[in-house]
Amino acid sequence: MPITLINSFTVPQDKEKDFLKAWRSTIDHFTTAPGFIQARLHRNTGLNDTTFQYVNIALWEDADAYHAVFQNFTPAGQRIPGVKAYPGLFETYLEVNPARQHPDPACEPSKKDLRCPVRALGPAEPPDCQRGHTAPFPLGS
Repeated sequence: MPITLINSFTVPQDKEKDFLKAWRSTIDHFTTAPGFIQARLHRNTGLNDTTFQYVNIALWEDADAYHAVFQNFTPAGQRIPGVKAYPGLFETYLEVNPARQHPDPACEPSKKDLRCPVRALGPAEPPDCQRGHTAPFPLGS
């Protein structure tokens, strides 16, 4: 199952260039690793909470691939004094995609239908829609 790394960073202003260089080298290392899919580095706009200056969001094929990449490798967040990383691994629980068209135009979209624009992926209740479509539907269908 694909997993998402969300890694928030506190970066002192005088360490920003060093951090960006180290992050780039980390991503260069990740791109050589089996199971790495993609990464995006987001910079805080300063318009709201500025606790974290950068947030890295990376997609991996699975948790094993993510953990394997760190054998004999120290990531950017641990190489620069003053920079602190707050990583977490997440799985998709809920996806909202209003642009997606429901495969059955006669169906009334509901939060329970995995094929509807709002899809609940949690175990709380069995997914179905008002027309009686039932799970499982593959993610992204």
